Amino acid sequence: MAPACGPAAATDRRHRRRQETIEEILDIAVQIMAEQGVAGLSVGEIARRMGIRPPSVYVYFPSKHALYDALFARGARLLLAAMQQVNAPLPDGPTTLHEILLPATEAAVRSSMPPTRSFCSGARSPVSRPRQRHTSPRSRLSS
Repeated sequence: MAPACGPAAATDRRHRRRQETIEEILDIAVQIMAEQGVAGLSVGEIARRMGIRPPSVYVYFPSKHALYDALFARGARLLLAAMQQVNAPLPDGPTTLHEILLPATEAAVRSSMPPTRSFCSGARSPVSRPRQRHTSPRSRLSS
């Protein structure tokens, strides 16, 4: 079968090339952050490593914040894929990132909080303590 020719094939090729460039930018951004930390990430450094001019990066990401958003979205997709792979053998396991992470997050929050006494057992709430009257030194002397 002959390869497809025409406007649709050219559009697909451009779209594929654009996606490859976006992935390359993200890969380089991750590499820079691994080497220099998040503060070390700059559009100029990405462009230098790609061998292009900095304004060319803005064709793919309108701002540095859009680049961060894409990095977080990619990380969430990778995390979800990894969690789904781990949970795949489980029958009727969770399928969304929310279902996977919410129970773990709730448990982490609960375990990080100090134990509290039950307010139903007669213990006073720290908020409901009677207020102490503060008096000035003069009023104490006159009493």
